[in-house]
Amino acid sequence: MTDRLRTNNVTVAGNPHAERTLVFAHGFGSNQQFWRFITPAYEKDHRLVLYDMTGCGGSDIKEFSRLRYGGLEGHAQDLIDICDVLGMRQVSVISHSISTMISALAYLQRPALFEKFVWLGATPCLCNHGAYVGGFEAAELDAIYEAISIDFFGWLRGAAPAAMKNPNRPELAAEHMQCVAAMRPDIALPLARMTFQMDLRHKMSRISLPVLLLQPTDDDFVPAEVGRYLQKHLPHAQLSLVPSEGHFPQLSHPDAMLAAMAGFL
Repeated sequence: MTDRLRTNNVTVAGNPHAERTLVFAHGFGSNQQFWRFITPAYEKDHRLVLYDMTGCGGSDIKEFSRLRYGGLEGHAQDLIDICDVLGMRQVSVISHSISTMISALAYLQRPALFEKFVWLGATPCLCNHGAYVGGFEAAELDAIYEAISIDFFGWLRGAAPAAMKNPNRPELAAEHMQCVAAMRPDIALPLARMTFQMDLRHKMSRISLPVLLLQPTDDDFVPAEVGRYLQKHLPHAQLSLVPSEGHFPQLSHPDAMLAAMAGFL
């Protein structure tokens, strides 16, 4: 566990003497740099900790194993280990997409580590089930797995612009594409399966922390129905709509995201 800071390319920034710590956790295929427009607002009054999910960004890919990282639990343990190595308690976690559920599992295992959650584009399940709208049909997900297996980079050329949107700012989709393309295809596929196959709906009622749900208003990846579902099933959640296009408002609309977070932290 002493190598956890190296394995996950941990960055410690902000005010080292601050009483409160914010941990930033990114989503599938991105990296800690995706928070670069958000962190300056908090660096004066908070200690900031950023890291790369194992298999992504600047993490040590030699440490990736399907046994540990075939499910969310291994990534949740990484978050717990980072907190333990740095001696952190009662931290607030700002997480995006799949990392929202990683933080949920980490909380269920070690609740004393955490104080508040900010969940951006959160979803406990991406697949539609009866009345539950997750955004994707099972057949669509099977097609995604097949596309990644057959032509990872071809799939990515279509997926990155669709997730980022903002066609008038193509550099954003290009950055996202570059980050995902830096992953090994044999790592990207199990991480994609982990993301799309999860179903943690049954655990949401056990998250007793205050949770701020940041829901982009125009996100094809996580529809607004998911935000309303989480607001209903989390005991202490508030839903804030972020006027933005795409799944990455921390890059495309940082001012709108910061405005939505104001007061919660």
